[in-house]
Amino acid sequence: IENHLLNILLLLAMEPPIGRSADDLIDEKVQVLRAIRTLTRDDVVRGQFDGYLAEPGVRPNSPVETFAAV
Repeated sequence: IENHLLNILLLLAMEPPIGRSADDLIDEKVQVLRAIRTLTRDDVVRGQFDGYLAEPGVRPNSPVETFAAV
């Protein structure tokens, strides 16, 4: 989840790169990352959907998280 959403955030929030090189793109993405406030545990909700444990092939005591909200 973090890789795809983070890349979308960076591309939408960054200024256009000054050039066309990969380094120019990375520099702009890094500027966005430096401007983002660090998340705390209170900023994130994770859990497991009701009924997940009843799905075929899922262990009855599986701790796998099936959703996240940031």
